[in-house]
Amino acid sequence: MFTQSPENSTMRSPFDSDLQPCDAKALLDNEAEPVKTVLEGVDVQRGYGLVKTEDGRQAELATVAVEAWHIKEHGEEELPEGSLGNLHEGDAYVIRWKYSITTLVGKRQKPGELSVAAPGRERIACFFWQGRHSSASEKGTSALMTVELGSHRGSQVLVTQGKEPPCFLQLFQGGLIIHKGSRDDSSNSTGIKRWIQYVNRVPAQF
Repeated sequence: MFTQSPENSTMRSPFDSDLQPCDAKALLDNEAEPVKTVLEGVDVQRGYGLVKTEDGRQAELATVAVEAWHIKEHGEEELPEGSLGNLHEGDAYVIRWKYSITTLVGKRQKPGELSVAAPGRERIACFFWQGRHSSASEKGTSALMTVELGSHRGSQVLVTQGKEPPCFLQLFQGGLIIHKGSRDDSSNSTGIKRWIQYVNRVPAQF
């Protein structure tokens, strides 16, 4: 029903009085902080490109190699290169990321005026990814293996399904396929390919 304002003849809805302008500042203040993944004192951001070193200098981050292992109840199995990025929600995996950070030098520290210094040292980060339906035994084994792989150097990072940081997704060129069940179940199936989630939250690196 519409009512007529006594001040003028304009027809208006009785719901007009309930409308209030939104507070844009409040919305911006509540905006979530970007996720940071700090490895050996460096925020690796998306896992490639320009980053800042521990002392604040600009550097170039590049992937050297990616290896992955499927964790089983009593051991592990290294994944072939063609299977990287195909994970199962009923499993746990360890992914070892080898990367380098090379310091850039230049008069004004601007991207267009920077040159590459001597190649940076190779670094290692081990992620243990846990599917939401992986067993407690598999989670424990993946954690132990991660510590063993990075016992001498590197970082260990826990990644749970659905909360993968950008640098983790970049290991698979920006894409990640999460299948139902476990890898062993799918290998014994009749060839029907089942998958439930395709994650692609960051652009691939070319």
